[in-house]
Amino acid sequence: MRTFFIGLALTSLLFPASALGQRAATGRSIGFYMGADVTQIDEPGLYRIGVAYPVSLVGPLEFYPEGDLILGDERFWQVLMSVRARLPIIGRDDRTWLWWYVGTGLAIRSEGTSPAVLSGVQILPSSAVQPFVEFRRHGMIRGRQLELLGGVSIPLP
Repeated sequence: MRTFFIGLALTSLLFPASALGQRAATGRSIGFYMGADVTQIDEPGLYRIGVAYPVSLVGPLEFYPEGDLILGDERFWQVLMSVRARLPIIGRDDRTWLWWYVGTGLAIRSEGTSPAVLSGVQILPSSAVQPFVEFRRHGMIRGRQLELLGGVSIPLP
């Protein structure tokens, strides 16, 4: 649990006050993704499908809950409750279209709980579909895991 609070403090320090005025495309969206555990390259990983529902909090901070169904030799579920901060990378004025985000949270699984960190990029074109790629790092449960996810977000009105 200490890792979660340290990660949250570091996330808030990464973003200068000027980024607090930046706003992502919408306040709410729903995301769908697929991914895999890529910790062991030579063995098949645990594949996952999931849904995310990020909600804007203050400035670049978002509450970022995710739910996964993990498939493979073993099957289990996971809920990741995290806070992430978004930083504009490419764009100008109010037309930023590439965002980098980093966050920390707590993974609650059918097997137990563990701290997690995440980072990714999201493309926010003017269309309704916004693709993203995300890395997650879990600790404590079954050793450390690195997950690679890819998916799309759809802004909600």
